[in-house]
Amino acid sequence: MKPVNLDENSLNDVPVGDTYAVRFTLDAVFENEGQYPRRNLKFTDGGGDDRTITIWKNSAPEEIYEADYERGATYLITAVEYDIDEGNDGERYQNLTVQSDATLLEMSGPPSTEEALEDGLAETPDTSADSGDHGLTTFRTTDDLPDYDVYEYELVPKQGFRPSGENALRATYRARRKVRQQLDVTPVVVGDAFKLVSLVKLAHERVELPRFKINEVDERPIVYADEDDRDVLGEMLGEILKDAKRDQYDIHGIDKILEPEPVIEKEGFRLHERYNLTVEVLPSRAAYLHVDYRHRILSDRTLDQLDEDEIHPGLRVTPSYRDMGLYVIGVGPETVTDKLHIEGNKSLVQYHREEPWVDPAKVQEIKDADREVIWTVRQRGDGTEMAFPPELLALQGHPENLAQFASDFAEQQRLNTRLSAEQCITKAKRFVERLGPLQFDGHTVEFETNPLLGDRNIAIDGLFHPEANVLQFSGGQTGTHPSDVTQLGVYEAPDPFRVCHIRMEKRDKRIQRGWSTLETKLEQIGAPPDSVEEVTFDATMSPDQLGMEIAAEIPDDHDYDAAFCTLPPKDTGYFDTADPERVYDELKKVLATKDLNSQFAYEATLDERFTIINIALGLVAAAGGIPFTIERALPGDSELHLGIDVTHQYDESANGNHIHLAAATTAIHADGAVLGYTSSRPQSGEKIPPKELKEIIKQAVMGFRTRYDRYPNHITIHRDGFANEDLSEVEKFLTDLDVEYDVVEIRKQAPARVLKYSGAHFDTPQKATAAIYEDIPKAIVATFGEPETLASRESTGLPQPITVERVHGETPIETLAAQTYLLSQAHIGASNATARLPITTMYADLASAAAARQHLPPTNKLRDKIGFI
Repeated sequence: MKPVNLDENSLNDVPVGDTYAVRFTLDAVFENEGQYPRRNLKFTDGGGDDRTITIWKNSAPEEIYEADYERGATYLITAVEYDIDEGNDGERYQNLTVQSDATLLEMSGPPSTEEALEDGLAETPDTSADSGDHGLTTFRTTDDLPDYDVYEYELVPKQGFRPSGENALRATYRARRKVRQQLDVTPVVVGDAFKLVSLVKLAHERVELPRFKINEVDERPIVYADEDDRDVLGEMLGEILKDAKRDQYDIHGIDKILEPEPVIEKEGFRLHERYNLTVEVLPSRAAYLHVDYRHRILSDRTLDQLDEDEIHPGLRVTPSYRDMGLYVIGVGPETVTDKLHIEGNKSLVQYHREEPWVDPAKVQEIKDADREVIWTVRQRGDGTEMAFPPELLALQGHPENLAQFASDFAEQQRLNTRLSAEQCITKAKRFVERLGPLQFDGHTVEFETNPLLGDRNIAIDGLFHPEANVLQFSGGQTGTHPSDVTQLGVYEAPDPFRVCHIRMEKRDKRIQRGWSTLETKLEQIGAPPDSVEEVTFDATMSPDQLGMEIAAEIPDDHDYDAAFCTLPPKDTGYFDTADPERVYDELKKVLATKDLNSQFAYEATLDERFTIINIALGLVAAAGGIPFTIERALPGDSELHLGIDVTHQYDESANGNHIHLAAATTAIHADGAVLGYTSSRPQSGEKIPPKELKEIIKQAVMGFRTRYDRYPNHITIHRDGFANEDLSEVEKFLTDLDVEYDVVEIRKQAPARVLKYSGAHFDTPQKATAAIYEDIPKAIVATFGEPETLASRESTGLPQPITVERVHGETPIETLAAQTYLLSQAHIGASNATARLPITTMYADLASAAAARQHLPPTNKLRDKIGFI
């Protein structure tokens, strides 16, 4: 933090866009108690100009806002941001704004600013960033891209064909594929359905499409300022790249380019080296190739090779000719030669004969065997049923399938897929070196072979020091990591804290010792229960009967604040017990009907060092306590962070044949404490309606209103980057309330990895390092990395960063990235590692999944106790 003595220096000489420790002598104090309360401290700088330091009530520390300022006194305030805004009248305004982590000193004499700053920061956590040299597995073009012209075409549905929604987009991509087959030219789909764009003029009158006719719309230049146009160029470059490498690699798509020879081949599964590629074009005309070196598991084990009892609802499969995740929902009774009410009432044999994906000889084999069809639904789809011949459905390389069908392969692949930073960048560089120059519409495009260490378009910097004291615990104590709660104590213990301990009747020393250990840990972190009452069950009952017995034991008007349940042991040889997974499911549903949040554990795990503290913190949160906050570190104006997620979950019950959806939001106050969550009722087969999404946001805002007696001034909405639910009703609701808001997409994956550069060697990155884009509101953030021990272990491999992108609002992307990073450091139940995702979206994901399983009370009302961690 830079010291500035404005008694002696002019503000005009201070660089804009940074945060300072400011010394000044006060002339006057002015207050504004309007909609956005603030205090203005007036002073004269060393150049003789009148200046103002603004203290906003909703963002500055209370002790600074409420201080009794005296005219003529000299003060030093740390963490004052200096920027310049342009008003509606065209005037430029120099702003000095007190930040949330600022501290205040009144000067008693004339010491230098540096001396006062040293004293003032003695008890202030160091959050300065010092990340060293970091880079990305990204390679820039040697030259910026030139001007290009593109041709636009419109697909007009023929009479009787009226697709909409996802079907319309799917039909558009099918039409594009047929255009490529007939013209050997690859146009791209841009924006909405029914639109194609090409770099070359298409002989569209020669194309025969069964459901569309093609009209030429326009020829126009590419506009680099337009995001859609940049995406068009990026996709076209990706197509050129794929075409150039088809003789060297197995091309499944721009993000699935595989080495043809497998690393491991065993038990019907293959492990291949994989390159996920993303071509990105920026407004400056610079183009970047992001290379994420990974592995991919493919399967040659199709369902016709399995026994009948191995094909069950919920089995994860994929078409052998197409990358699409599916769930099996049933078998037959139709066979592959029967006409089905899909694809124009055709049989599967006829359908696959007319499509180009399957070899005709294979189709004949399918016809001759005439097996029953396999009915499926898409894993992230809308519940639409699809039928396949069993010969064309392969097992997915999912851990569940590997555990059931290929345990030896699973063990070997784990040893081959955890690669260091040096291994990953070596593979990425080799790929780019072999790529060579590309011919792109008459121009040569070539990528540099050295990874990006930052340039004028993308800056790679530290957001915070990786060991900064960003978490606050009891009594204002600060720490670096959730594990510090053991020494520093929880921020706020539940009050009251009455626990219901649910356990097996047959009690032995392990169960008794387990609860005793948990109770000791709760006392150690400053959250001892006020009372503990036991409810027992007979573990030899069926899970259904066991659930009913517990429901009868716990009255609806109970006075418990949380429940802890000791599950029956996994090892059924211990004695004849019910399946613990089914017991968990049944008791979670029962406790949800009792409006009771809970933690579950096996008695053996209560002796594990990290498990016990995670369970203790989960129980504290379930009862309404706050384990820790990030209130001294969270930057920006946002008073409420909302995470939205939608779960598409297959119902694996015996009669289940639908996708169940549940939406949830978690509400995190500006101090980083989880205010509560809301969730929608599960439903099947459709997206969450916009009005229902608005309702769960509305309940979160009402919860803030109830707690703080006002509406929040600024809200930040985090949503899963893969979600496509309509937020228009949510945005209208917030606009009508006159609440400023940002909408930020949090994507679980990033196009490139962050790595630390040490001379000629690359290593695990420091966490809190971010690649910040200059011209677009986007950042790649390493939320996990050194100095945490798990980040540097050989078994973990190079950590994966996340992508943070603002899609609405005005908050600087640097601030949004810093907020996201801090929210990823504040996970309850992560005492031995940091989770990669912020608690906003990750907790919303957990809440929506729990709601879909009926593990949460089916209500949209904001709940201030956490029942899904």
